[in-house]
Amino acid sequence: RPLLEANEENIPGVFGILEDMPALLCETYEGLTVACNVIRQMKQVVHLGNTTSGEDVDLSATVDSATRMLRSRVQTPVLIIADDHCHIRGVAIEMLQVLTNLITNANDACVERKQRASLRGEPFRARIDIATRNVGDHVVISVIDNGVGMSADVMSRMWDQLFTTKAQGLGTGLGMSVVRRIVREHGGEIEVSSVPGQGTEFRLVMPGIPVGAGSTLAMKVGLYSPDPIHIV
Repeated sequence: RPLLEANEENIPGVFGILEDMPALLCETYEGLTVACNVIRQMKQVVHLGNTTSGEDVDLSATVDSATRMLRSRVQTPVLIIADDHCHIRGVAIEMLQVLTNLITNANDACVERKQRASLRGEPFRARIDIATRNVGDHVVISVIDNGVGMSADVMSRMWDQLFTTKAQGLGTGLGMSVVRRIVREHGGEIEVSSVPGQGTEFRLVMPGIPVGAGSTLAMKVGLYSPDPIHIV
């Protein structure tokens, strides 16, 4: 420390960096852990043909992983509400791909609306809500944003493989077609509703794995922002 103090003028902000180091190391470790899990799961990926294949996938945990992985990409605050034991039979990495795509699209829609509001000098608070719930024998995931929304024409073409509304170089046109394919291969279905200028909701309805004997149901609530806050 004396050496750093002597050279503080040559290294501006060095003590601030040192104070932040534990948090930075924790985030780095968390990111590496997620990456290791993704690599491990990629080795196990199989092309699903029915819901009896695959592994036990905790969708609440998958939502949490997707949000953390996108922390530097998604600047829109994300509210997460999740029931306990929202499990399905499937491939975790594929469901992670689905949720990553939906959350990214929701953020992009919010950013676009925020830019439009800024040009008009209007206030706007972007928000994404993600709910994971047990509904009967199914798990239902809702991803809701208050972004620009979609017209009827866009909604009728959104599943086309090469269709995209994003600027050139920003969209591949493969995302939503892949999302629907994965959801259906897991025995589920995806529903969408949207109002131009107000926002969009995607609902994934997936066959769930029954709660085991002795399990309990609870609800977890978390708020994610550029600096995540957890409320339990």
